[in-house]
Amino acid sequence: MIPIVNLSCHIGTLIRGRQHHLILRDGDNALSLDQRTDMVNQNRPRIYICIHASSLGKGTRVYTGWLPPASGENSGPFLNWNTAQAGFLQLSQAVAAGLTQGLQSGGIPARQLAAPIRPLNNIATAAVAIEIAPNGDMATLESVEYQASVANGIANSVLSLRARLESGQ
Repeated sequence: MIPIVNLSCHIGTLIRGRQHHLILRDGDNALSLDQRTDMVNQNRPRIYICIHASSLGKGTRVYTGWLPPASGENSGPFLNWNTAQAGFLQLSQAVAAGLTQGLQSGGIPARQLAAPIRPLNNIATAAVAIEIAPNGDMATLESVEYQASVANGIANSVLSLRARLESGQ
């Protein structure tokens, strides 16, 4: 299976060179969803990208949170844990669209989806999850060229979205 830590570091190398502050998973340490969410919400990054590998499907799927209709639960300085994403969902959808387009322009099949998955709904910033599947047979998932194409598509998309992320729109 694809070593996600290596892919994450490759993306980090491409973005860090352009004066972006990053917090990357740099080891195979297991964090619970609550620990991951706490870390992200405390550090307040402009974007949260969760990357997973899958042997099912083809290409990539870029997910945003999916929330029930607003019920006014987020009032004052405290956010409802299950709907913390509500104020950022539109920005998350724009980020997902940019990532999907960037991956597609690099020849990687990609589609955008919404799903009620943790920790996306609990993140108080732009948040997406990217699921990477083979682009053909299973060997492509472990191919250095395929991983480089995916990393380049993600990094270039994040860099092109920089102004929008910085403005929070």
